Amino acid sequence: MFLGKSELKQTRRKSLDLAASQGRAHELGLTTRQAYMRIADTEPGLTRTPERLPGWPGWSAFLGVADADPTWLTYSAARALVQTQGWTDARTYRARYREHVGLPQSPDRVYAEWTD
Repeated sequence: MFLGKSELKQTRRKSLDLAASQGRAHELGLTTRQAYMRIADTEPGLTRTPERLPGWPGWSAFLGVADADPTWLTYSAARALVQTQGWTDARTYRARYREHVGLPQSPDRVYAEWTD
């Protein structure tokens, strides 16, 4: 095909269902969300967004650990830190969140309190 669509369809990855994804994460010894995200792109069948799979139980239950992300700041502490730093937009946050231990890459996915 001129646009390569037939080849593209053959190379698209099929994601595993929730139970299979969870089993694969256990086989790989993944115990944190960060570890899962590091390997999700290279491991066949794992999706970068398992929380969108039907029946998602949360990271702790998915990974079979007491607390999958014990290093995250609380929502109020993270919000206070970001405001103290003067970050007022998503672009700045994405560029600088790594400067502070405890700030997640995607706060909207980590904090239930997230609104905007």
